[in-house]
Amino acid sequence: MIYKAMRFCGLVSLLFMLFTSQIAPLTVNAFTGTYGINYGRIADNIPSPEKVVQLLRGAKIRNVRIFDFDHSVLQAFSGTGLELVVGLPNGYLKDMSENADHAASWVKDNIQQFYLRLVLPLGYLLGAAKNIHKATKSLHLDHKIQITTSHHFGVFDNSYPPSNCTFRDEMMQYMKPLLEFFSQIGSPFCLNAYPFLTYMSDPKHIDVKYALFEKNAGIVDSQTKLHYDNLLDAQIDAAYAALRAAGFKKMELIITETGWASHGDPNEDVATIENARTYNYNLRKRLALRKGTPMRPKIMLKSLCVCNVQ
Repeated sequence: MIYKAMRFCGLVSLLFMLFTSQIAPLTVNAFTGTYGINYGRIADNIPSPEKVVQLLRGAKIRNVRIFDFDHSVLQAFSGTGLELVVGLPNGYLKDMSENADHAASWVKDNIQQFYLRLVLPLGYLLGAAKNIHKATKSLHLDHKIQITTSHHFGVFDNSYPPSNCTFRDEMMQYMKPLLEFFSQIGSPFCLNAYPFLTYMSDPKHIDVKYALFEKNAGIVDSQTKLHYDNLLDAQIDAAYAALRAAGFKKMELIITETGWASHGDPNEDVATIENARTYNYNLRKRLALRKGTPMRPKIMLKSLCVCNVQ
C-alpha cells in the first residue's frame, strides 16, 4: 500500500455512500468498523475490479472509496457485502446544482441499481447535495444512501493548538449552510488528513516520529491540557474544535483520506517507502484500538487509507 506524494488534495469533494445490506436500518451508518481504503485506478497493470473485490474480502476490508462511477466497478462490488463510497466528479456539480431532474436521472442510472454512498466539491456544492438528496428520497433510497462532502485540511485556520482551530473566514459562507444541511440529514463531516503534509510545512518544529505514530514525547494543548502522542489525533481534534466553534459540536467525523508519501521532491527526504509502510501499519494499529481522540475519547475513530491496489 504505497503511493506517490499527495498533490491531488482539493478543498472539498462530493461523495455517495452505498450500503449493501438488504434490510435497511432506521438510521444510516456512515462506516462499518474503523478501517477502509481508497481504491485508485490510475496505474499500470492493475487487477480487474472482480479481482480487487476478492483481495479486499480476503483482507477483511469492508469500506472502499472510488473516485468515479465506472459501471464495471460498481457491478463488481454490487451484492458483495462491501460498503462503497463513490465520488461525483467536479464537472457534474454545476448541472446537478441547477437541474433537479438531471440529479434524479443520475441517481437512478448510477446509484439506485447499485445502492451507493455519495460525497461532493465547493461552489455549487450545497445545491447539488440538496438535489441529489431529494432524488434519493424520491426513489426511497435516502435511508440507504448517505450524502456528505470530504474536506482538505486547508479549510481550517489556527490549527495549533488543536482546541484553537476554526474554519477559515472566507470558507464560512460556504461551510455554514452546508454543515446545517448535513446536520439536518444526519451526515458526518468527512476530512482528508495528511500528517505528511503538515510535517513538511514545519519539519523543524514537528517530530517525524510524532507524525508516524512512533514513540515520542508528543505535545500538550496549552488550553485544554490534553496530551497528543500522534499528529493525526491532533488534526482530528482540530477539526472537532472548528465544528464546535461553528455550532456543530455533535457532528460525527470520518477520515476519508490519509496516508504517507512513498516518493517526493528532493527536499522531502521523509517521503520513503519505509515511512509509508510505517504510517499505514501504525494507522491500522491505532484504529484497531477502537477508541477516540483526546478531545472525543468515546467517539471511535474511523478512517479510509489512500493506496493503489496492485
